[in-house]
Amino acid sequence: MGSRWRGFGAFVVCAALGVTDASAGSSALERGEIDLVMSEVKGSGVPRATVKGLVDASVEDVWAVVSDCRRSGKLFEGVYAIKRHSHSGGSSVCSSKFSMPFPFSDLKSKMKYRTEVTASNRRVSWRLVAGDFTRSTGSWVVTPYEGSSTRTLVEYTSHAEPNIPVPGWLQEQGLRDTIPSGVRNLRKVLGR
Repeated sequence: MGSRWRGFGAFVVCAALGVTDASAGSSALERGEIDLVMSEVKGSGVPRATVKGLVDASVEDVWAVVSDCRRSGKLFEGVYAIKRHSHSGGSSVCSSKFSMPFPFSDLKSKMKYRTEVTASNRRVSWRLVAGDFTRSTGSWVVTPYEGSSTRTLVEYTSHAEPNIPVPGWLQEQGLRDTIPSGVRNLRKVLGR
């Protein structure tokens, strides 16, 4: 709930949880660290957050979770009321709600998801269809790690700009607290 918006000490928390703020090398990822990169988005007061981490599971096992909005949404604190409205081939439409701290109302979103499978990786991306955001896009990309059948490199990217006046610094701290938890929770879901 409100805990994902703690502004003070977020950098200390990230360090304690094994989250790096620079592009982590493969050895840092192999030690279980999660790479977090915040990047500016032109015309937006909210940064894009990208995390990378290794999961000790096959691409197929990881894909089964991240390609299904009903399962992947549960990886993040504060996301609830997840529903898939339609699914056809590589596309689906899903909605969810996001818990916000007092005094804000919870946010709703409806997204269109699209999956792509190539010889080198699998990707699910989404974009806003309707809801309480000015814009919202993101993706999961899963790739076998160095050709391994039992280790997967996951990359999660999100840029979501709520249409309510939340200070940019508070949104950034919320991202720093929340986004890396997706990779950690994915590891837990897969029992790794």
